Amino acid sequence: MEYKIISDSTELTFCEVKNPSQKNYYRHCHAGFEFLLFLEGDAEYVIENRRYSLTPNNLIIIKPSEYHYLSIKSRKPYSRYVINFQAETVPEILLQKLMDCPSVLKLEEDDELLSLFRKPYRYEMEFGETSRPLINSVITQIICLAAQNMRQTDRIATNSRLTGEVIKYVSENLSKPFTLDDIAEKLYVSKSYMCHTFIKEMKITVMQYVRNKKILLAENMISAGKSVSAAAMLCGFEDYSTFYRLYKKILGISPSRYRKAHNAQ
Repeated sequence: MEYKIISDSTELTFCEVKNPSQKNYYRHCHAGFEFLLFLEGDAEYVIENRRYSLTPNNLIIIKPSEYHYLSIKSRKPYSRYVINFQAETVPEILLQKLMDCPSVLKLEEDDELLSLFRKPYRYEMEFGETSRPLINSVITQIICLAAQNMRQTDRIATNSRLTGEVIKYVSENLSKPFTLDDIAEKLYVSKSYMCHTFIKEMKITVMQYVRNKKILLAENMISAGKSVSAAAMLCGFEDYSTFYRLYKKILGISPSRYRKAHNAQ
């Protein structure tokens, strides 16, 4: 069962799955924020180099451009609320507080945050399209309460130090062109061992990870007013045609069309 609410900058989903399968939960990253309230199931959540064993009422907070996915451990029924929203939805005074929030919070049964996730669906049923300001106000309330809640889960594991170092190198060098050989040389490790370790732990190749990160950075630059060609250059793409092809493949829209649509908002 799934129920969804979609507006211009926000998407809310409630989902119950009786027999969850890993093939339905893909590995990805995106430019916006995501809240996932885990209600039940047998699963872990992977965010970059960290792996969290989930318990009911865990609130997962995904920040922009973070690589993440749900890892199903068994066919136990799975249910959750998800809210995806863009940075412009967040009042500026709360944006840094949201960025500073732990990735997974432990909520108590009587925590006000739990009831807030149910409110948008009631607003949608009662007010329809006119409920959008009410729904945005609920998101703001969730951010305020999450920022005050520092009960971070202690059920955390990390991948190898090598994978962490690769992620750190990529994050610090997104504006530059670099190759697998460059990363391996900098980390004093063989390229084959680095690639094997990364794909084993992250379920994605190093260069797929790099390309996703660079394209999302370019999207943010275009949103901030940079020209498409300038964004491509600043993200380390020496060939515009390669940038254009990857942008369209990863985001499903050409960079010029995205810029036009964003400017029209």
